Amino acid sequence: MGESMARSTRDEGGIAGAQEWGLGAAARFREYAAQIRELADRERDAGIRDRLLAIAAQYEALAAHLNPNPDEEP
Repeated sequence: MGESMARSTRDEGGIAGAQEWGLGAAARFREYAAQIRELADRERDAGIRDRLLAIAAQYEALAAHLNPNPDEEP
């Protein structure tokens, strides 16, 4: 993060805002993962199903990176 961007983030109460954004984003990413897994469950083509499950896993990993404790999500 550049110095001016870091300063701007701090000046706007950015740490708390960034944490709140991260919690909300993590919840959205977990929801996307669940939706993609539902699509995969209905997919007959094994290759497409595997790819959908891989994408869902990526969303879950991103959510875990942003917030490893989903009980704290809004």
